[in-house]
Amino acid sequence: MAVKSVVYLGTKKIGFKCLEFLIDNSKRLGISIKGISTSSNERYPDYDLNVLANAHGITVLEGPDQMKQLGPVDYIISVQFNQILTKEQISLASILAVNLHMAPLPEYRGCNQFPFAILEGKSEFGVTLHRLEEGIDSGAIIAEKRFPIHPGITVEQLFNRTETVSYELFSERIGDVFSRTYSLTNQSELVAKRGTSLHFRKEINKLKRIEPSQTEEQIERVIRATSMPGFEPPHALIEGEKVYYRIDNAGKPEAYARDNYPTLRKTGLRDVRFGRNVIVYEPANLYECTIGDHSVIGPYTEIQRGSMIGCNTKVQSHAFICELVSIGDNCFISHGVMFINDTFSDGSPAGGDRSKWHLTNIGNRVSIGSNATILPVSICDDVVIGAGAVVTKNISEPGVYAGNPAKKIRS
Repeated sequence: MAVKSVVYLGTKKIGFKCLEFLIDNSKRLGISIKGISTSSNERYPDYDLNVLANAHGITVLEGPDQMKQLGPVDYIISVQFNQILTKEQISLASILAVNLHMAPLPEYRGCNQFPFAILEGKSEFGVTLHRLEEGIDSGAIIAEKRFPIHPGITVEQLFNRTETVSYELFSERIGDVFSRTYSLTNQSELVAKRGTSLHFRKEINKLKRIEPSQTEEQIERVIRATSMPGFEPPHALIEGEKVYYRIDNAGKPEAYARDNYPTLRKTGLRDVRFGRNVIVYEPANLYECTIGDHSVIGPYTEIQRGSMIGCNTKVQSHAFICELVSIGDNCFISHGVMFINDTFSDGSPAGGDRSKWHLTNIGNRVSIGSNATILPVSICDDVVIGAGAVVTKNISEPGVYAGNPAKKIRS
């Protein structure tokens, strides 16, 4: 049997898990994954589809428009992809384009299916594998899986349960897609019995609004339907100010002051001078610094103003590179490495007094192991710093250094 070619489009944890399933079962399914397209999501740092694809030698596309560069493809598989495909893009699949939708169809097309199901008091929810067609979640149904939901369910609980069932449906039925042993049910045949709706992302702001006219029961349902960790809570507008709501220990709606909700500030890339072919894995916090050609910056990395990273240098996740740090070419900075510019010379933090900060200069071809701490020093070319080392003095001779304080252990 000829091997079928696949392009995979996905995001988030479920997108990662389904891609992982396809990779692990590619021989059994008779498929070859030619490329993927994804986007980073800070809520899922451990489920980076780019890393998974790179580990298996799969081409990573910058977007669905690049699919045509891969040549003929048999299938397009979409799982929680964050773009609506055009008719032309869908037509690139010579056999079938398929989407895994984390909601029952035709009841809930589009976004915000979880809060709407709770607000409408649904007793059943589900997930759907359907043919991709022009439009939003409108294609014929290939397979579905439904489950009951209890009356007091929260949006977080419903999302987690749906995520689990989504993977179950995908792993159980995607093989039917590749073997072409499925049947299609047009959604129009089900509308009279099930109903239908189409919702958009921006509607969540209105759903979170609590009105004075609402009863306690209605407010409690809004809170259950829209209180998701990591997102702004439901609220009422009182004299132009937001008052937030949550469920108290007695299970009743409780208002709390704006002061009890943190000010959210976004991390990201700001005023960074990038060289050619630089890769940055999100989320990362880079500002007013310089990154040289062909360098790679891992997720959860902070590089502060004035710092300079040379060419062909790799900085892995959770590294902290403070101001006044310069790193040369062809260096490797491993996970969790910390650079320090404040030595607490007066016995306490400098408190923003830059005159008390000091420079750090790292030469070329320097490798620094995981969780090492680098105080303000100068390190020459061709040095290896062991994991967990604390570098307190200048290093002027090439070699391997380890320990606290770091000492030369091998030339």
